[in-house]
Amino acid sequence: MKKFFLYLTLLILVIIGSVYSVLFTGWGNGVVSGIISDKINEEKVIVFTFDKFLVSTNKIDIVANIDSNSKINISGDYSLFGASADIKYDINIKDLAKLQKITGKKLKGSFSLSGIAVGNKELMNVQGKTNIFSSKTTYDIKMINFEPSFIQVQVLKARIQDALVMLEEPSYAKGYLDINMDIKNAQIGTLDGLITTKVYQGLVNNLVVNKAFDLKLVDKLTFKTTVITKLKNDLALSSLKTYTSKANIFVKEAKVNLRTQKINSDYKIVLGDLRKLFDVSGTKMRGAITIDGNFVKDENILVDGKSKLLKGTLNYKLLNDDFTASIKNIDLLKGLYMMYYPEVFNSSASMDLVYNLKDQKGVMTAILKDGQLVKSDYSRQINALTRFDLTKEVYEETTLESKINKNIINSIMHLKSKYTTLDMTKSVLDTAKNTTDSTIKVNIKGLKFDTIIKGNLNDPSIKIKLDAKAALKSKIDEKKKVYKEKLENKLKDKLKSLF
Repeated sequence: MKKFFLYLTLLILVIIGSVYSVLFTGWGNGVVSGIISDKINEEKVIVFTFDKFLVSTNKIDIVANIDSNSKINISGDYSLFGASADIKYDINIKDLAKLQKITGKKLKGSFSLSGIAVGNKELMNVQGKTNIFSSKTTYDIKMINFEPSFIQVQVLKARIQDALVMLEEPSYAKGYLDINMDIKNAQIGTLDGLITTKVYQGLVNNLVVNKAFDLKLVDKLTFKTTVITKLKNDLALSSLKTYTSKANIFVKEAKVNLRTQKINSDYKIVLGDLRKLFDVSGTKMRGAITIDGNFVKDENILVDGKSKLLKGTLNYKLLNDDFTASIKNIDLLKGLYMMYYPEVFNSSASMDLVYNLKDQKGVMTAILKDGQLVKSDYSRQINALTRFDLTKEVYEETTLESKINKNIINSIMHLKSKYTTLDMTKSVLDTAKNTTDSTIKVNIKGLKFDTIIKGNLNDPSIKIKLDAKAALKSKIDEKKKVYKEKLENKLKDKLKSLF
């Protein structure tokens, strides 16, 4: 038994001696540095060499070259068993793309990082600076048991375009980014800190964005943003102000649970001039609108919103791909004006919409109250033909039903007043081409004809198809009715005089 323990002790000493000779002697350093460089160079992506490789039980001094134009310097004192260090580091990489097979990430551009790491397991302080994204960035990180506790970072004038290049993303935009981070406790559950982020002088690259997202941006799109985030326990609480040349977005509080990743946020969107959205939406609009709503993301995505719109109200909800909206008591004439549609009908309108964003299909039902045709080319043509002023007719309640299939909207509508009926038996609206093809069957005191409205919505052609024989018969019948009524009235008067 004694011999067994003696042999076991000798074996442990031999292993320790071997490890020491391999890791911490000049001969061992040469072996280890050769293995490392051979392993890296076998990828044949970069040429990696060591100018110096010294690792002992208490010192480290490493100088490495990447393709003769990038360097890594690490030097200082440390205690392997005491878990302490006093080390300087200086990393300067000219071409990050060559490190892809080593890092496993697609990166581009250059990168430099330098600083010190001083302390032990109880408290390690890491300080330094970097030029990441062409910025002037400094950092101060304190770690307890090698876990970050205190973090202070200042990023000045990071270039958005450089960040996109480094991450191998298209150059969607350019501008600058500032970040001030002051975290007193970085552990989730006991978080305590403040992060301020500013984006300024932002400009969208229309050509790149149009190609990537199939848009038609023409006007210059500028943006700037300020985000203030408070870290508290396991929550990140953010407020946001974003100003762009097309719309402004505000968030009072966006709450992110860092454990569950659930997001709960309010939002406000201010569209001061709807004309500026034409190259985004492809639809001509004018006027202004402000929308308030909420956003929730957990296992589902839920967005709701409301707005005062055209003297009425708008309420909507989006649950994943299913969108519903309710519009109550809007001024339809103002709505037609807002959409650049012909202002031919005045009414108080309420609408309900059910639409699936993925399928791009939906159904809309509208109820129009106290509707009246207004003076237009259409009403003037009817007046000239029939000697009847359609604009004086009131349609107490009218229902419009529309089926939406992508950019095509098929609608039917029936209007009835004291002397007239108007049946829109066919209406095809192409929102992509901004065209209409509609047929309205008109009956005015028995005189029947079709109205065909076709062409560009801003200036459609209006044609009236009238059966002359039927129209003449209708006129004769109308006159007969008038003469009959006059004759009956005269007979009544005569009979009254006899008695």
